[in-house]
Amino acid sequence: MPISRRIYDTRGQYKRAYLYTRTDTFDLTYFIRYVIRVIDESIADLRQYMDVKPKELPNMITPPESSDDLNLRQVAILELMMKDRDRPMTIKAVSGMHNVAYATARTDLLDLVDAGYLLKRKVGKEFLFFYRQSSNPNFSIYRE
Repeated sequence: MPISRRIYDTRGQYKRAYLYTRTDTFDLTYFIRYVIRVIDESIADLRQYMDVKPKELPNMITPPESSDDLNLRQVAILELMMKDRDRPMTIKAVSGMHNVAYATARTDLLDLVDAGYLLKRKVGKEFLFFYRQSSNPNFSIYRE
């Protein structure tokens, strides 16, 4: 929860801290104690959020150890494929999506295959790329 939201929710305490400060010869102790408490509560909320959020998002991409080897297009491809794990990706789709040449899209996808993120299958005259942990039961029908 943002600090501003917490201050808004405890606006009565904020007003009292302000009034105490004004009436006690501008002794800021009241106000400082209030602000420190609000910050501590916000930090506790943030820690709780950080503990809960990864459990809510099991499909979230965890940064690979060699993330420096991935370019922005490859990260975007992985994110898209993580959202719909069973949907295959083609070179032509990546080329259109990122407005790059066919060869660039092919290199991006083949690099992801080499890095172990994707599987490549040939169907007809084109290659389909699947996210490695796809749960598609028909995945075996695609032959190399």
